[in-house]
Amino acid sequence: MSWYTVSLLFRANCSSQSNSPTLWEERLILIEAPSPEDAEREGTIIGRRGDHEYEVRSRSTGEAKEKLRWTFDRIERVFLVEDDRIGHGTELFSRYLRDSEIQSLLTPFDDE
Repeated sequence: MSWYTVSLLFRANCSSQSNSPTLWEERLILIEAPSPEDAEREGTIIGRRGDHEYEVRSRSTGEAKEKLRWTFDRIERVFLVEDDRIGHGTELFSRYLRDSEIQSLLTPFDDE
């Protein structure tokens, strides 16, 4: 058995018909599995269990409640954890990024 980091992507869907850009969530989970395919299969099961919804205030009126639903979209990647032992300081995930990706990661969301 090996350890894998699995990147799950979730998409937000709002009950209102707004033209705002889609909001995404990335979750990195740790899975012990015999192969990358098994880790992906287990990640998909966990991702589907992560679907949920809740009410939020309308951005346009600030009053009316809207439902925000998070839906599992896909597995983005499966990474083998290179260390034999999981513990303090174990590297679970790494990737190379372009300048545009760094700018996106470093830009905070508006709290409006």
